Amino acid sequence: MKLGEMVNLLREHELALVELYSVFARRVSGHSDFWTRLATEERAYAEVLKMLNDRMALSLSEFEGRPFTAEGVKSSIQYVRSRTDAALSEEISHLRALAAAADLERTVIEREFFKVFASDSQEIRNEFRALEEHTLEHRRRIEEALAVERSGQS
Repeated sequence: MKLGEMVNLLREHELALVELYSVFARRVSGHSDFWTRLATEERAYAEVLKMLNDRMALSLSEFEGRPFTAEGVKSSIQYVRSRTDAALSEEISHLRALAAAADLERTVIEREFFKVFASDSQEIRNEFRALEEHTLEHRRRIEEALAVERSGQS
């Protein structure tokens, strides 16, 4: 897989999360602000990936990709889309939405989606590191909200 295709696949994953979190914002009563904020941030991350891909197209020589299997990202995109479809057709509680989102954000971290690239450019390395840190922050916020929600369910 070519480098640009890899970055576009990661961008597609971010945009799938935008759609899921936007559906949660519309369908999970009383938590629209929480989900809208996450969706907005995911959209910004997708735009960063687009910018990085555009930049890489101009100077491919400075980028090297680690061995990368697109199947993990494609599988995750399919899963996100299936969760979106389910959220559109079924009742979804904040607890279920949080559990699904925590699982998805955890997957991005565990599979190291943003550690796939190496670059001679410190700026590009910083951008990918920042994307990873933002994903960690999303996971933390979601897991905190999940813990609060679960404690309220007891």
